[in-house]
Parts: sequence; structure tokens; C-alpha cells
Amino acid sequence: MIAPNLVLTARHVVADSGGTPFEDLTVRLLADGRPFACELAWAGSDGVDAALLRVTDSDGPRCERVRWGQLVTAMPGVACEAVGFPLAMEQAGGLRDTEHLRGEINPGTGLLSARLYVHVARGAPRHGMWVGMSGAALFCGPLLVGVVVEDPPAFESRRLIAEPVTRLLADPAFRDLVGSDAVAEAVELGGERRVVQPASPASLLRADVEAVRFRSRTQELTRLAAWCEGSGTSVRLLTGPGGQGKTRLARELCRRIQADHEHDWVTHWWEESTSPDPLRAITRPILIVIDYAETRPETVRDVVTATLERSTTTPVRVLLLARSAGDWWRRLLSDRSLALKQTLRGATVEELPPLEDTLEGRRAAFHDALTDLAGALERIGRSHVPVTDVPEPDLRTGRFAGPGAALTLQMTALVGLLGEDPRADDPVEEILLFHESRYWKETAAEYRVDLSDVTLERAVAVAALCSAADERDACGLFARVPGLRDQSEDMQLRVARWLRDLYPPTFSDPRLRTSASSGPYWGSLQPDRLAEHLVSRVVTERPDLLTGLLAATSPDQDRQALTVLARASATHAGLAPILVDLLAEIPGLALPAIGVATQSDHPAPLVTALTQLIEGNHLPIDQLKVIANAVPHQTQALAHFAATLLQQITTAYERLTHLDSDVYLPDLARSLNNLSNRLGELGRREEGLAAIQRAVGIREQLAAANPDAYLPDLAGSLNNLSNRLGELGRREEGLAAIQRAVEIREQLAAANPDAYLPDLAMSYIVHSRMLIRPVPSADAVRLIAQGLAIAIEGNLERLVLAAIILLKEAYRDHPLETADAWREATSTEPPEWMTGESSTGREGI
Repeated sequence: MIAPNLVLTARHVVADSGGTPFEDLTVRLLADGRPFACELAWAGSDGVDAALLRVTDSDGPRCERVRWGQLVTAMPGVACEAVGFPLAMEQAGGLRDTEHLRGEINPGTGLLSARLYVHVARGAPRHGMWVGMSGAALFCGPLLVGVVVEDPPAFESRRLIAEPVTRLLADPAFRDLVGSDAVAEAVELGGERRVVQPASPASLLRADVEAVRFRSRTQELTRLAAWCEGSGTSVRLLTGPGGQGKTRLARELCRRIQADHEHDWVTHWWEESTSPDPLRAITRPILIVIDYAETRPETVRDVVTATLERSTTTPVRVLLLARSAGDWWRRLLSDRSLALKQTLRGATVEELPPLEDTLEGRRAAFHDALTDLAGALERIGRSHVPVTDVPEPDLRTGRFAGPGAALTLQMTALVGLLGEDPRADDPVEEILLFHESRYWKETAAEYRVDLSDVTLERAVAVAALCSAADERDACGLFARVPGLRDQSEDMQLRVARWLRDLYPPTFSDPRLRTSASSGPYWGSLQPDRLAEHLVSRVVTERPDLLTGLLAATSPDQDRQALTVLARASATHAGLAPILVDLLAEIPGLALPAIGVATQSDHPAPLVTALTQLIEGNHLPIDQLKVIANAVPHQTQALAHFAATLLQQITTAYERLTHLDSDVYLPDLARSLNNLSNRLGELGRREEGLAAIQRAVGIREQLAAANPDAYLPDLAGSLNNLSNRLGELGRREEGLAAIQRAVEIREQLAAANPDAYLPDLAMSYIVHSRMLIRPVPSADAVRLIAQGLAIAIEGNLERLVLAAIILLKEAYRDHPLETADAWREATSTEPPEWMTGESSTGREGI
């Protein structure tokens, strides 16, 4: 059975070749053998050997709708299984028992026939004994991929043939019966994310529930549809605050391209547990959606890289959804991989505007939301006031036109239906939480969770702040929460199970990462804005809840908690001093706070907390260094913090150097060198120059006493000194510094090429950059070529790209010399991007 009263089988089992059904069709359940009368509802089409039977008995069997699947790669050996009643399992008396077949599908077999060929490695009966297996459902994991129809004689029972469900779903008559929204999920990518069925009023506001009709966004959908055209890999980043409609827009795009059966697109919402390896063998056009992309840049890198390593040009589109294109995006644009960098730099970054920009549009959207949410409340058994009795709020106010206005409008409509005045001054989130708390109390009673309203609130807030891997992990969190820590182990277990069923995990939110392979134990209150409002209220009323909760959490839990707090602080200013106190109490949270700040669209409260932590003069220097090492090299969000941090470290080493210069002078030089780089990034060039000049002076002193130990460091500081001088327009002094660095690194590379050739390549390129401007010279071309040759041999993609950019610049004034330099460095002819107008910069290497 694939749905209530619908049975899928092979057509030749229930009808003749013309599609006329056999008489007296019945089906029996394996559990009790009871027969149910059936009729032929669909007899296949265009040679498809499949049929649908409809149970006509009024008390027919019920079941959950099946999940459809399809193979989307050329990867061989895809495991599959089926259960049927072949002749080989006939028992004494003629009764046939079940056969649980296990096999493999090689997608490259049967391409012309468009059928699935199942290889049965073990347990195949003798020829002719598969009779009766026809009509068996073929599954790959939880996904139904086909129906068994044939035993080809040439393979002596070691193969079976199945009709793929994609041929069935392509028939509109079939989709009319099984549901027009039926789509085949990608088997090799693990299927789609789970959609949690709504049960409370707030759950109707989830984007994946789609309780309110999709409206507007015509221009955005047109641009996205056009983007999907063409071949190869392409990336697009869609940004906007929470509640702006990013996820809903992406879901609508998925629905529309899935409905285009002519082009056969597959869509997939990327899960944390999914391996990107199958993307290297993708054979079907696919749209991949990565939600919360700002919190998972490593996933973005891995997914896009895998699609670029394909041998085909099958269209692959990667749609990233994020609250902003901040540090996380800038770091990806500067990735070491040339191919990834070029692909992402070619991506369109689009900020999603508010849903409705006119008063007329907002009024229409509000009344649509009223109508749709009223129906949704009825479907989950919730009463509501008549739609006509809900007063219209003043839709001219800023909250209906600013960030997250789409969600604000729907929230306002929902509270009106729940009998509240949507024109009230109370935050709409607070009103919704009041109604959601009723749902908490109703369901808690079923689990014998007899706790106060305040304690139930804290439990829900804990689930929003921290994921849990299992029941034990959940109870460990409760053991540190006021109101729950004094409860019995049995009560804590009941609370954990109540929360899991209250907000089941969807396995799609990367904030719910756990080390457990089975995924998170529970989900979170949705939508995000509602959870953030609850967390803000709970921790503002009881700040010590955070310090107790996060005193012994995992890195994943710390990141999730800080992410929620950072997002909530955008609209709840009272959280800022709480974050300051939290980091002061638990300095170990500095490292996850740095990671979250670089991903957040509102990093200021975290940056303030981090800055006050390091300026408190109570952290040991080793801990300050650990924090400094965690700050990304390229960051705007933490740029001022990084400079302040390195100034603190430098000051500390200056004090220590006065006590014991032999021990701490090298450390002081290193901190001055790093401080110079950070100051230069901030445009504080004079201060940066002063710091690097001090570093060079110290390292010259150290290298004079012990050249083997300190010459490499001196060369590095001279390299940086050249950069600082160049930034200030002091070209001749900069050239002198970089020439010294080159001389030292040539000497070091001659003695130990494996260790020092990459540094030498960098110095060649820095030197050539100074020589190439304002007018390129032949010496510059020679240095670029030397650096490029080393970078190519060492697979140093960042330096390769830098050398390519400089060579293209030099080609305009020295075409012959530059072409010869390219040939010498790469043993290839100069590419078109150098000699022509193309600027892709990758061919020829």
C-alpha cells in the first residue's frame, strides 16, 4: 500500500495487455490475511507495466503515504530490497511464503529502456522460480523506487527488472491519484528532510508547514527560474532577516521546477549528515538548497567543491539561504581553491526585500493569512473567532514594512484568530507564547509532567538553546537548570520525552548538530523569532540560568546557544549585558563566540562581550593567545577586536620581556608582527608600520645571535614591512625590505626547499607587485614567473591566483616577455584570458 486505500502493483498482474482488469480483484494484508475488494484505478500508460488498485470496501486498510525515490547519480551498487511471493517460496499445500530479496542497482544499466535492473548476488532461485514476485515494491532505504515486473531469462534469475516510479509520476493521471505534490527524492543523498506535522497554533507559522498561501515574489521567482537554466554549476545567495520569507520562496521554487517533468529536475534540502560524494557522479539536473548557510560555511565549501569535480555538465544549482553575507561569505570568496573561489565570485547575492511594499498589498496579504490560518486551525482541532470579527491592524506602521514583515503579518493574523486584539501594544510574540503555553500544559499532563508554568517555559527555552544527542544528554542539561535540577531523574526523563514529542527534530536545522549519528534528540520551538523571544525573556528574568546551563556543554551546544542569543539580541537589547557577564563567567565560551560572531548578521553584542573579556586583565597570556589564534585572518566583524586583542598580548609580552628578555623577546616580536597585520587591515597604517619596524628590529637582533633559529622569522617580518611601506607610498623603502626578504628566503630554500620554497614564492610575488606598479618591468615579470612556477609545483592555489593576476597586468606592457615567462613557468602556451579579453583566469594550468 502506498497511501490509504491505494495499492501499487505490476499491471500484468491485475489486467490484460489492453488494460482491461481481471475479475474479482482483491488484496490481502499480510498481518491477518483479510481480503479487501478492489477496482483498477490506473492501468499504466505508454508501455509502463504498473497499476494502481483502489480498495472499495468502506473499512479498507489505512497507512501513511509512501515516500518516493529515484537514483540521481552514476554510482554503482545502490542497495535495494523487496518483499514478494515467488514460486520458489511455495510451501507444502501450495501456500507461498514471503521472500525478502536484497540486491543492488547499477544506474548505468538499462539506460535505453529507462528501467531499473536489480542484481541479486545471493539466494537467487533457479530460472522460472521468480514467478509471483511481480508487483513487489522495490525500496532503497525508506524510499520506494520501483515495482518489480520481470525476470529476464538471459541472467538465469540473477537479475530482476523494475519499473522506476519516475515513469509513474510523470503521468498526470497517476499524480491525480497519489497527490499532485508527490515527488521522487534523491536516494543517494538520503532523501528529503522531515516535515513535522503542525499541532499547536505557533507551529502553523513554520515555513515548511505552508499554512498560508504563497503570494507575490513574482520577480524573484522569475530571476531564480532563469538562473536554473543552462549547464554546469552555479551558486546563488539569498539573504534577509528571519521571517522575511527566504525559506518559503525556496520551497516554492523547488515545487515549480519539480512540476516541470519535461526537464526532470531533482531538488534536495541539504542535511548536515549528507555526504557530498554522490554529487561527483550526479546525472540529473538538481537544485540543492542550503538553509542557514551562514552557520555552515564548511558545508557550502564541500557541496560546491564536489559539484565542480564532476566530469559532466549536468545543471547543478546551489541556493544558499542566510541572514546576511558577512564574514563567512567573504572567507569563502577567498578560499584557497581557485575553482571554488571563481564559482562563488560569480554567484549572485540577492537581498530579499519585504514581501509587500504597498498598503494595498499588505491588506490583501493580511486577509489571505486570516482565511488560510483559520482553515489550518480547524484542521488541527483548534477553535478560532470568525474571520470577519478580526479587526485589521494599522498596516502602515513600520513593523509591517520592515525586516521580517511577512512573518509579523502572519503572526498578527493568528493572534487575531485566537481572540486577541491584533492592535494591542503587547509584542505579538508575547501573545503567541501565551497561547503556546496552553499547549505546553495540555500535552505535559499526558506525560505526567506536573511542573509550574515557569519551569515548563525554561524547559522549552533550554531545548531552543541547546541540542541534545539522547535522553541522557537531555537530562544532563536539565540537571543544571533552576526548577529542573532538583527534580527526580524520572521527572527529568518525562520532561525530555515530552519536549521531544512536543517539538520533534526535523534534521534540517544545522544549529541542532550533535555528535550522534542518529541526529538531534529534540527540535525547537518554531518559528525562530518566537524561540528567540522566549529565550530572551527567560534568561533576562533568570540570567544565572545561562551560566549554569553552559558550564558543562559541548562545543556544538555552545555554538547553538550563542547563535540563538546573538540573533535574539538584535531585537532584545537587554541581552547585551547578559552576554558580557556570561563570557566573563565562562571565558571558555570565547572560542565559539568568535565563530558565531563571524556568521551573525548582528555580531555587535558578542564582539562587545569578547572585547570586555580581554580588557578585564584577568586572562593569562596563554589563554589570550588561544583566543587570538581562533580569530580568522580575514574578518570585518572582529577586525577591531583582533587588533585590541593583539595589543593586549603585545603589552603583556613587553612586561614579561622586562623580566626575562632571553625567554620572551621572540614572543614579543611575533606579537608585534601579528599586530602590524591587524592594524594594516584596519587602515591604521602608521601604527602598523611602527609595530612591524619594532618587530624587524628585534628579529634582526635575534637572527644575529642565532641565524638558524630566527632568519626565517626575520624574512617574514621584512615581507610584512614591505607591505606596510608600500601601503604608505614609500616604494623605495618597501623595495629594499622585500629584496632583503627574498635574499634570505633564497638562502633558506637552497638549504631546505621543502620547508621554504612556499615562503620564497610569496616573497617573489610581493616583490613583483611592487615592481609592476606604476609601470611593469622585465624584472617584475621574471619574479612573477619564478613565484608562479613554485606555486604550481607546490599546489599553492592562492599564490597561483595572485601570480596570474599580476601576469595579466604585466602582459599589457610586456606581452612577449610575459608570454615567455608563462611558458617557462607552466610548460604551456599562454591562455586566452592573458592574451585576449577573457578573465576566467583558470585555463592553461
